[in-house]
Amino acid sequence: MGKVLRTLARGEVFVVACAWLILLLILGTLAQRNMGLFYAQEKYFSSWVFTLGRLPVPGGRAAMVVIFISLAAYLLRSEIWRWRKAGLLVAHLGAMLLLVGGFLTAYFSQEGTMVIREGETVDYMMDTVRRELALQVDTGDIPSDLAVFPDRELEVGRTLRISGMPVKIELLEYYRNCQVLQRHVPPGLPLRGLARRYRLMPAERMPDPSGNSACATVRLSGAGSNTDGIYGLVENASRPEELEIAERSYLLSLRPARTYLPFRMVLTDFSKVDYPGTTVAKSYESTLDLRDGESSRQVIIAMNEPLRHRGYTFYQSSFFQSSSGETTVLAAVKNHGRIVPYFASLVMCIGLLIHLASLLLRKQSGLSGSSRQEKRRVS
Repeated sequence: MGKVLRTLARGEVFVVACAWLILLLILGTLAQRNMGLFYAQEKYFSSWVFTLGRLPVPGGRAAMVVIFISLAAYLLRSEIWRWRKAGLLVAHLGAMLLLVGGFLTAYFSQEGTMVIREGETVDYMMDTVRRELALQVDTGDIPSDLAVFPDRELEVGRTLRISGMPVKIELLEYYRNCQVLQRHVPPGLPLRGLARRYRLMPAERMPDPSGNSACATVRLSGAGSNTDGIYGLVENASRPEELEIAERSYLLSLRPARTYLPFRMVLTDFSKVDYPGTTVAKSYESTLDLRDGESSRQVIIAMNEPLRHRGYTFYQSSFFQSSSGETTVLAAVKNHGRIVPYFASLVMCIGLLIHLASLLLRKQSGLSGSSRQEKRRVS
């Protein structure tokens, strides 16, 4: 074990891992032109292993784990724990804390968008990448989720079952990005809803995930002769497919994955100011009614003026205006490791200052000792 620790604690291991991270940074930056920012980040920085040509190589997360283990192995060496090396110890602990903060952000942070029409109440944020198939009970203004199937379960040929109901949903087609084409000749299939007028075809994936529109073709069975059949589901459809099951109304939709919040927001007013003589927005802001349990208060989210509540941060991102009303788009983030990088940077700075101060003191004491010896020789 001692040999293993000494090997991992060698400076060469740390330097090679850092050099590999720099190379990944260069490759990922160059790849953004063709792949887009998100997919380049996923391949080079957020992966454990990826293929470079046909060769599997370690990704960014694997390299950072090697760096963390190398730093930890360095601190486990008994000869390091000396007062004269206190500054290096503190700096190494700060670097390890910085990596821990990155781990918390990578695995536990949440981010998405909130799209709220004027007068509408929303209690969830939507993911820009992940999708889900949802069956809701049509209760009126705010349907309640009965069953939700995440992206990882949407495999072609898989049959999805709903607990407590005889209904089965078989996934016939699923495309990450699709195009909707008119049906010229209705085929002899039990098509229902949107599938009777349109057919779904795959489209090239866009570099920006928010530009993709997922779609799926499903076969519903066990709901009754008036409801069973083949349905086409499109992510950006104006309304979900309406189903009648056991004399109750349900809604079936393919939508961005939702993260429900412990509070609700109502958009009471949206306003924007244009540059003089143009229709280009100079500034815009959203006035919302924030309802958390029994309490309610009015908040304003404007450009460069975010709202922070219960660990979530909401930024004014965009907006839509149409004849039917105004819609605000908020970027929502919850980052559990948000404070860690600031604290880690402070710890590293303190460690480096302690190390520099100790070097100066040792140098000063060495010069003083040399002066005394010189005086003795002269005398």
